[in-house]
Amino acid sequence: MIIGAFIAALIEILVPNDTLPRLFGKLGLFGIPAVILVSPIFPICECGVIIIGRKLLQKGMPLPHVISYLLAAPILNPVVLGGTYIAFYQDYFYPMLRGLGGVSVALLTGLFFLFIRREWALKQEISDLSQKNGDFHDHENGCCGKESKQNQTGFLSKIEHLFVHVRRDFLEMGIYFLFGVFLASTMKTFIGNEQLSLLGDGPFTGPATMMVMAFVMSLCSEADAFLAASFVEFDMFSHMGFLVLGPMLDIKLLVMYRSIFTTRFILLFAGTVILLVGLYIAFLQKHGEFILDYSMRGLM
Repeated sequence: MIIGAFIAALIEILVPNDTLPRLFGKLGLFGIPAVILVSPIFPICECGVIIIGRKLLQKGMPLPHVISYLLAAPILNPVVLGGTYIAFYQDYFYPMLRGLGGVSVALLTGLFFLFIRREWALKQEISDLSQKNGDFHDHENGCCGKESKQNQTGFLSKIEHLFVHVRRDFLEMGIYFLFGVFLASTMKTFIGNEQLSLLGDGPFTGPATMMVMAFVMSLCSEADAFLAASFVEFDMFSHMGFLVLGPMLDIKLLVMYRSIFTTRFILLFAGTVILLVGLYIAFLQKHGEFILDYSMRGLM
């Protein structure tokens, strides 16, 4: 989250307000896959990426592009894919299928939300500020307003401004993060993993169970593969449900999304992501014999 706050602060200070709208306006639809492809440049987990996503929206970046970034970045993180490779016995098929799932779901979700109006999806203050390409904090409580209006060119002034934004974003999003962790911990306390593991058999119950576990456990994407690998009762396709859905949608993320999006949009967003992840798992299962055969060859 600190890294995400730092990157968001750099975007706020260094990127002119009209740069992102102008850039992605020229790219059009191609901007969505472009955002997905460049997301690994900033290795970050799903908690930190929320802060960056909010800042991008405030700068006027199109909603579908930001949605695709939010979904793809935590999975295409090189640390995440490397950890997945190590956790699953150096089987390259796991990080490859996880990355493919992340790209597919992010791309299709972004394309779907091309038809959603920003005003319908974003909270009022975010929507208003993105339209004006203004600074969120200047309009919100005036803490940094006077400073941003001054022509501060000195190096020390820019450094001070940077850390003001880092502190503000981190503290604001930290509240959502801690509340989400509290809810996830409560769920994990009262729902035993042993009970869920009994549902591991079956082409539907296996992936569905792992997706529910990913949602409830709310793990960091940089470490979730090691826990997923410990559930040996589940097959590769069930593991993919855990590994693809978890960084996109869990309890703590739902709480953090509330700082940006309206409730109606979050419900639509969650349903779309769950549906697309389910379809991706069904696609893998349809070609299961081919995938498992090549996976076993890689381990030999």
